[in-house]
Parts: sequence; structure tokens; C-alpha cells
Amino acid sequence: MTPSKYSLAASSLVLLILTVGATTAGFPNNPVASPSSSPHPRDFAVIPIPNQLVVDPGSAGSSNLTLASIGGFAGTISLSATISAPNGTAAPTVSVTPSSVRLKAGANASSTLTVLTQSTTPIGTYTVTIVAKASKIIHTALVTATVSDFALTLQPSSEALVLGSSRTSFYTVTSLNGFTGTVTMGASNPLVNVGVGFQSQVTVASGGNASGPIFVNVGNTAPLGTFQIVFTATSGSITHMATLTLTITSAPVPDFTLMTSPVSLTIPDGSTGFVNITLSSIAGFTGNVTLTGSVIPAISGGPVAVITRTSVFLSPNVTGTSLLEIFTNSATPTGFYNYTVSGMSGSVFHQVFGSFTVASSTTGDFTVSANPSSLTIPQGSQDRDFLDITSTSGFSGTVNLAAFVAPPGPFLVLANNQVTLAPGGTAQVVLAVFVNTTVPVPAGRYNITVTGSTSSLFHQIIIPVTVTVPLENLVLVSASFQPTNITLQVQNTGSTSAGLVAYSVQDKAGDTWQRTGWSGPTIGPNSTASSILLTIGVSCPSCSYTGTPGAFNQFIPGNVYTIFLTSARNILYKFTATYPSTTREGLLLESYTFTSGTNLTLFIRNLGNISVTFTSYYVKDSSGNQYALTTWAGPTINPNNTAPAVILIGSSCPACTLVGTAFTFTPGFSYTIVIVTARNNQFSFTVIR
Repeated sequence: MTPSKYSLAASSLVLLILTVGATTAGFPNNPVASPSSSPHPRDFAVIPIPNQLVVDPGSAGSSNLTLASIGGFAGTISLSATISAPNGTAAPTVSVTPSSVRLKAGANASSTLTVLTQSTTPIGTYTVTIVAKASKIIHTALVTATVSDFALTLQPSSEALVLGSSRTSFYTVTSLNGFTGTVTMGASNPLVNVGVGFQSQVTVASGGNASGPIFVNVGNTAPLGTFQIVFTATSGSITHMATLTLTITSAPVPDFTLMTSPVSLTIPDGSTGFVNITLSSIAGFTGNVTLTGSVIPAISGGPVAVITRTSVFLSPNVTGTSLLEIFTNSATPTGFYNYTVSGMSGSVFHQVFGSFTVASSTTGDFTVSANPSSLTIPQGSQDRDFLDITSTSGFSGTVNLAAFVAPPGPFLVLANNQVTLAPGGTAQVVLAVFVNTTVPVPAGRYNITVTGSTSSLFHQIIIPVTVTVPLENLVLVSASFQPTNITLQVQNTGSTSAGLVAYSVQDKAGDTWQRTGWSGPTIGPNSTASSILLTIGVSCPSCSYTGTPGAFNQFIPGNVYTIFLTSARNILYKFTATYPSTTREGLLLESYTFTSGTNLTLFIRNLGNISVTFTSYYVKDSSGNQYALTTWAGPTINPNNTAPAVILIGSSCPACTLVGTAFTFTPGFSYTIVIVTARNNQFSFTVIR
């Protein structure tokens, strides 16, 4: 945000005035008297350009005061300024430099009005009165100084995570009193083996807000206890901080979550706005949660917040709902407001913030809704939702759409990222939700946030998604080959037992060994069978064979085979397994996050067929400077698993060896990370901050 913003509406008028000489003229905020009986009336005008300033707290704004001679006026003009402000506040101060100006006949002169604010100056609009005095002549001019700001909130402001877990939350930057600009986020994170990632910048429109995700990943060796992570939002001279309280435990802590939907809405005056409240039990929490709601600012005749169900009882690991109603009437002042919803149960307290705009009922707008309003999707499948974007009060134009899910898991696809609405029209967009992704999506609760925005309007809805466990669901954990048999390790992630009654094994040419009437094992819910023996060829006299005679008599190292298992419910499961020619290590960098200039967390998947242990790493910048840690006690990753690896440099790594010049992770630059395993294999990854 620039130090000051203003309107140049008066500039063309000033140029016209300065050319008319003795002609009688009127100026903004400074009417000139009608000509007297004197044939040559002498006077002057004082014109502030601009006459409207927007100033950040802790910065200054200025206006050029142009003094114009009229009717041959010449003389000394003294200038002073005062500002209206409530007593006892850290109000802006004003000054005029120079405070005395010598004006020649038919000429112009200038001075500068400066409005200086403090970091504690309250937001609001202040009136500056400029007094210009000459012999027997006094003129005044007015300048308005608007002090704007923004607010930073975290939703939620406290998190409880167990070792080896992660969670996504949000921060929101809210415009106050017309603030507009780009806000840059930063965070302090002194914790080892705790990764903190977040969207680094958001752009806020006047009277609106913008949100960004915060991702916290707690490693298996992170310290236990309660810690504070301070987030800093900066724009120009404005800086605000908000603290995330992070509790790390070795076992889940009973708690509840509190969420609202939508986070932002528009309410026509005389109407009622509705905000859904969802509470979820965590780690067996049970008890009554008392809900309260409020509107900020609370003004006479302003909106009123009422919660329809002020007490919600939560049983272990279930959800509860309530509703926040925001009432307005035809006399409610239009503008931007915040709402709050607080939940308390004993010593456990959570509070969330949202925003809404009270708009004139004749102002064009649009709404975003979802049909259905929530989804339930079994693991390994997919579903879709229909988004309706509807014009209200004659709105027309293009609406930008976006969708993301928290915590990460399901994969989202929007059929269109933009829709164009005619007055009174509706557009429908399909949102596809996939939970049959390559990496299995854990069962549980997720929230899809859908946003619709224009240059001046913003709406957001949340679609709850529940990923359920099928009655039975078999997952191949591992496969071990012998020439005529294969031993499977299979996990049942379903809620009921699965009995196996048939199998078949197929090579890449389609040649197949099949066994029906098989009395295979029964795998209980959430259990793993580690010794499922499948035989082929001479080891399976009960098998039938189809395909090229003699082509598939035994398993061959290096080949890929397709395995089909049939359960007693006649559900067919298909798996693929490779008979490895040798033991091998294979690593994939799935994602990464920079938590500071000396701290990087890599999320690495083991694609090989053996466990991998890390023993050292090397970090090199684009100039060839390098940090090395050759005594690293890195993580051990089992096959087909993902684990975080924390890479430290500089001041965060006193045991590191530096070759070249010291450096830190700098935004926009790339770095090469080389990881060495216990088998002395090296894997290289490139990351960009």
C-alpha cells in the first residue's frame, strides 16, 4: 500500500482558475465573494491538491496548497492548519511548510500540508481545516484524511497435534476503513522437526478480506509441549501480528473444532444473513459447548447477531451444528462488518471470525451455493457437486471461481474457473471430487472451500465432505515372490471381515493361472493378513490355466504381474506386483515447505522395495556454496511410505560444514539437495523457495 492515495478531481479546475486572472471564480471548499463595487477587487484563493488523503497508521500524507492571486492581489499570506479528533486519542498531527508565503500580483505560490499519523492512530476520517490570512482577508479550505488499516486473524488460533501428524488452518486479512493493498506474511518457527508453510502474500480489496492456508506438519521427533508461532502481516508501514498456539502431544488431546460457513457474505439491507456453525469432536471429546455470537463494530441501529442453538452437546468423534442469524433492517448502515462465533466447554475455548457486507438492496451482487450442500464419498471412489452462481439485484459480469480442500487429501477439479452472468441469470459449474487417488485418502472429515470473486465482490462457501470406509476394502501392502508362488501381505481397511474364495494371477501377455473354490484366509476389519500364499504351475494342481501353452510356468524376476482376489461378497480386487530383479532404493520428492531462511522440510516417498535410512545431506546454492551434514540421523522410510526430512543450514545447523560463502534460503532462488542413504546411494532434488 502506498503512503497516501487521493483524488485528483480538483486538478483540472485549478488549472482553469489560474488562467482567468481577475475573473471572479469559485474553488472547492473556498467560495469567492461576488465582486464588490471596486473596479479591481483584490483577493486570493487557496486550493489543496488533493483534498482527500488516505494514510496508513505510522506514515504521512501530504497535500500541495496552491495560492493564486486574483485581481492583482499581492502580499504576505500566513498559513496554519488544525485537525478534528476526539480528545485523548493518538490523533494525526498537521503542519504547513512554509507557514508564510509571499504572493506576487498575478502569480501563484505554494506550500505543503503534511498529515502525520502514529502506529496507534485510530482508524477513521479526520477533517483538516486550513486557514490562510492576509491583510483584511481570511480564507479557509478543508482536507479529509482517512486513516485505514487491516486486521489479521487466525482460524483457529490454537492447534493440538500429535507426533507425526499435520493440519491445515487459515489466516484472514480484513480491510478496515477502506484499506487496499498487498499484505506479505511471515512466521517465526524455532521448533526442530516442525514444518510451517503458508501462502506468502494476499491482496485485499477495499472493504473486503482475503484468506490464505497455513499448513503445520509435526515430525515424529518433534519436542512435546505448548509453543507459540507468531505470524506477521506487513503492508507498507503497517505491521500486525497474530499468535498460533501449538500443543504437541504424544497422544491425542480431547478437543473440538469450530468452523463457520460461509466465512464471507453479503446481506441486502432489510434482509437476514445465515451462517452455518459446525462443531466436531476430536480425540474422544464429549460435553456441552456453549456458543455466543457478535457483530463488530457494534453500532446503534447496526446488524444484530443471534445464535439459534446456544448449547450443542458433542459425543466422542461426532459433529454438531447450529446457526448464526444476522438481522438487518432498511435503516441499517451499509458497509463492512465482522462477525464472531465463540465456543466454550470448561477450559476449552475456540473463536472464529468472518465478515459480511450490508449492501443497499438495489446494489447488484451474486450468490454462490452448492447442491448438495455436503458430500459423503466412500474410499476409492468419486463424486460431484453442482455449484450455482446466481445474479441478484441486477448484477452482470464475470465471476472468478476457485476451490481448495483442507486438510489435503481429495483431488478437486472445477469444470470452469469463470462464469459470466446476465442480470437475474444463473450459471452452474460442476465440481468433481476424487478420493480414488494414487495415494489413498484417509477416512474422515474434510472441508472444500469454494470462492467466487469479482474486482469488488467476494463470496465463499464451505462444502463438508465425509470420506467413509467401505464395508470391506483390501489394500496390497507387499508381495514376495518364489519361482511358483507369491506371498501377499494384504490389509482390510473396511469395517467388516473379508473372506477370500478365489484368485487368479496373470502375466503381461494375459496368460492366467486361476483357482476357484479356494479356502483363503478371512481378514478382519482394520487388520492385515501377512502370509496369503498364491501358487501357480506345478505347485497348484487345483489351478486352471488359460493362454499360450508353456508360456507362463513360473515367475520371472523383473516382470510385472496382475493379481485378482475375490471375496465372499463377490467383490473383485485387482493388484499389480513386480518380481524385483535385485533389491533397490527409489525416492520421490512429493512436496516441500520452507519454514524459515535456514529450515526446509522435504516430504519424501520411498518407491523402492527396501527400507531407506538417511545418513547425510548436502545443500548447494546456485553459486556453488555448500552446507554439508555428514552425521545426520535422518528418518527411515519403509517401502511405499512418505516421511518428512528436516534440512537445516546456517545458524540452525551448528554441526554443518560450510564450503564457500554462507547463505540462507532466499525467496525466488533454487537449491540442490543431495541426500545420502545408509547404502551410500545418493539422491538429488531441486527446490525453489
